[in-house]
Amino acid sequence: MNKLVNKKIIAIIISLVVILWLLWFYFKDNLDSIISPKTNSWAVDELITSNYSKDFHNLDLRSKKLWDMPNLCDMVEGTHYVDDIWAIDLADNGIEDISEDLSCFKNLSELYLSFNKIQEIKNLDELSFLKKLDLGNNEIKEISWLDKLVSLVDLHLGYNQIQTTSWLENLINLTSLQLQSNKLEDISNLSNLSKLETLKMEFNKLDNTDIKVIANLKNLKIITVWENTKIDKKTIDKLNEISRQNMK
Repeated sequence: MNKLVNKKIIAIIISLVVILWLLWFYFKDNLDSIISPKTNSWAVDELITSNYSKDFHNLDLRSKKLWDMPNLCDMVEGTHYVDDIWAIDLADNGIEDISEDLSCFKNLSELYLSFNKIQEIKNLDELSFLKKLDLGNNEIKEISWLDKLVSLVDLHLGYNQIQTTSWLENLINLTSLQLQSNKLEDISNLSNLSKLETLKMEFNKLDNTDIKVIANLKNLKIITVWENTKIDKKTIDKLNEISRQNMK
């Protein structure tokens, strides 16, 4: 009888172990999102204070496994962080949507959102003091609102799926523009960007006619257009030589 009971107990234990293992296997890919920081009563200390650098006025939330964009304005309302945070780094998370407005940060000049899963640019139009914006390595196809960010100096949108630069016309203060590895076929709207010093356009769908606009950008020092299959080697070599001359 005891042996029979022991066998039943062992069978139950084994069954529980198997069930727990199956549950872990099923949910293991979602564990990070379950335990990742969320907006709650301790969010300021957990997410803001512990990741804020007073010396650099920087909030470093890079690689924090934030699958949703945190409501930072709600967290810092009524605190000194509203004025003290000048740069926010949300790169290398799992963010799919710029779902939160960051306009409460009146002095925000740098915003990093690269290496996420963002498909659409929105909720950035009121960041009037923004100087640097990095949205590289996302899944962006359509551009909107960026034309209002006229203070931008450095814009990184490389490694996305962008097809047109029609939204660039008003960003006349840009000195650096990165649009490599997209699907661009027309860059005629770049003609207004006379302050550009760096222009990266490699791995797109441009041809020799498209890049004629570059000749009007007299301040360019770094120009990259290689790996556009419709641009001939002679033209690429000529632009490389212009870069070398301008760098002197």
